Amino acid sequence: MNNYIYILFTIYSLLGIAILFGYAFQIKKEKKDTFKNHIDINELIVIIPFRNEELRIKKLIDCINNLTLIPRKFIFVNDHSEDNSVEVINTLKSTIPFEIINLATSLKGKKAAIRYAITYQESEYNLTWDADISLDPTYFEHVKKIQKKDLHILPVIMKGENFQSNYFESDYSISNAINTSISGWKRPFLASGANLLFNQKTFIETDNYSSHSHIPSGDDMFLLRDFRLNNKEIELISSKNLEVTTETPQSISDFFQQRLRWINKSPEINDQLSNSLAILSLIFNLSFISTYTYLLFQKEWKLFFIYLVIKSIIDLIVYLPYFIRIRRLKTWIELPLFSLIQPFYLSILFAMMLFYKPSWKGRK
Repeated sequence: MNNYIYILFTIYSLLGIAILFGYAFQIKKEKKDTFKNHIDINELIVIIPFRNEELRIKKLIDCINNLTLIPRKFIFVNDHSEDNSVEVINTLKSTIPFEIINLATSLKGKKAAIRYAITYQESEYNLTWDADISLDPTYFEHVKKIQKKDLHILPVIMKGENFQSNYFESDYSISNAINTSISGWKRPFLASGANLLFNQKTFIETDNYSSHSHIPSGDDMFLLRDFRLNNKEIELISSKNLEVTTETPQSISDFFQQRLRWINKSPEINDQLSNSLAILSLIFNLSFISTYTYLLFQKEWKLFFIYLVIKSIIDLIVYLPYFIRIRRLKTWIELPLFSLIQPFYLSILFAMMLFYKPSWKGRK
């Protein structure tokens, strides 16, 4: 058993080193080619789908009112809301160019809302946001410095306010850290529609909506898939200047619902890179669970503690550069405790995906 544990931690350490190098490669990528062919803010339309966001959208409205630079227009797409979201949006300053359009009765869901807005008004670039985000007033000052590519995956940061939500934040941040590293080595495998910038013409050319229209969520991952399969230019940007922040899920139930929605899209997206990473993650987590369980049953308390400390130190070192970049050291410090929970949580999640169908905003 000791040889098995030694091999497990050796491989885990080597993968950690690979993550660190990939992160360094990605930062180097982002520093290249930043002085020509920039995004024209006057040809950028921001698309914000919303459904029953009355209690969350005010933060975004306040942020838009405080922007130092304004894009061509904000288009809010009402996905059959039944609350006072529209009234809140209408508190935008009169100097803000915005429009609220209602999704046709025959259509529903975020993906349909985005496509409805794209066909509604032509522009060179579109930027999709979620309705519950917040951002810095200088956000668009930095967007205009982005060199034009077909797709830009911009940073989304979840922020927790207590132990439970900090765990949710940590889980999301680790996924983003790995995505950043893999982008440095090869390409990104994750994207978030909460902060996604793309060329409208390229979107229309590559969009394969009919293949996933039956799935209500996943606008971001299917968009990434379509751009990738058509060999379009895809760039991940991790700069804090371009980040938007959002709240973590408010309960354990919401958290599992969200994660299951993300996982359930994987078979349809069928990205070999993403699937391979998921399998690798599952293998490691099952290995750590079996190791911890064996040591506890054998009452090897000292070895259990030693191996737990070793894994925690590896995790702290590997993810430190990313957590520094997003300025969330408070959550980083709690990683040792989260690393103990993580194998059990992921195993439960993988089991649930076989038997449970998640919902989103009252829709399956």
